[in-house]
Amino acid sequence: MEIRQAISVSRRLAMLMLIVALCGVLAAESPSSAVMAAPTPPAATISRYMGTVDAGDSNTGVTGRMYDLGCMSGRNSENGIVILDYGQPAFVNGEYGTYMYDTNTTFVSTNTIETAVKRFLKGYWDCSPLGTFLYVGVGTNDQGSGVTTGHASAWAGMINDLNSFILSPPSWGSQEGTVGAIDAEPGFTTSPTPTRSWVDAYAGTANNHYYDFGDCPGCPTSGTPQPAPGASLQSGWTRDDVWYVTWGNPRGFPLPEIYRTDGSNAAQWEQMSLYGAVSKSGPIQVQGSMTEQAACSKSWNVTYCQTYGLNNSPAQGWSQLWDAVNGDSRTAQSPSYSTDISWDN
Repeated sequence: MEIRQAISVSRRLAMLMLIVALCGVLAAESPSSAVMAAPTPPAATISRYMGTVDAGDSNTGVTGRMYDLGCMSGRNSENGIVILDYGQPAFVNGEYGTYMYDTNTTFVSTNTIETAVKRFLKGYWDCSPLGTFLYVGVGTNDQGSGVTTGHASAWAGMINDLNSFILSPPSWGSQEGTVGAIDAEPGFTTSPTPTRSWVDAYAGTANNHYYDFGDCPGCPTSGTPQPAPGASLQSGWTRDDVWYVTWGNPRGFPLPEIYRTDGSNAAQWEQMSLYGAVSKSGPIQVQGSMTEQAACSKSWNVTYCQTYGLNNSPAQGWSQLWDAVNGDSRTAQSPSYSTDISWDN
């Protein structure tokens, strides 16, 4: 009896070892892989919901708030990208521009925004140490009837002018650049068509890229996407619309909102990247994360952010995104940027 028991135990151990070995082989062959510990997140820059275009007065020597904000970014040695989000597209009295976030009714033209951003760039140049580099993303969103191809072309022209300004003697191109940016959110719209048309018109005029710092409401957080665009997510958008605005357009780069502390935003963007890997020519290359811890610190915003779990720190948001995209070999990558958006101007 003891011998038989010993043989039985030996067989069970052998079988168990075989199962373990087979599991290891299957794991190695699977497209999914164990999540490695995320590296140290990059230092976060400060992006802003803009409520000012104060460019100062060169005649009196007043630097202006825009110069001061740029200088602040320079003194903090900010590297990477900042978004200056000027709000909702608008067309007023024959001029393209936006309604700023101060009251959401103050119209500023693209010419006024351009002058203001030039002061920001000057402030950064004057105050930043050698070895830093900052992309300034001049942002709008896809809300309202002002989301038109004419607005997109005007926005792209403004960005082209800003880059020409940077490169004109004495060139600041060693430390600065400007790009377009759009907070493309299905929830702002009634259809994806105006947003898709906007990014196409921007791409047709711009000499450089734009960053989409929007969200992906209704996007799945797990599974393997099918080659089809998928069911509607919100406002008639499909997964394919999000993919196109974010990455499918040749000028598009994603800098998504990773607000939620439960990690679901990061999981949604991993799934969007996987959709590209499965259905398109390759995974979406997510450029970095945007969080809103600074915006959530405002007294009128604290309860809302806590109730809905939207107050990821920059390090948490970036690490969640890194973990998500590196949890599958088909989407493995290392996002470069981390930025946190603030209401402070």
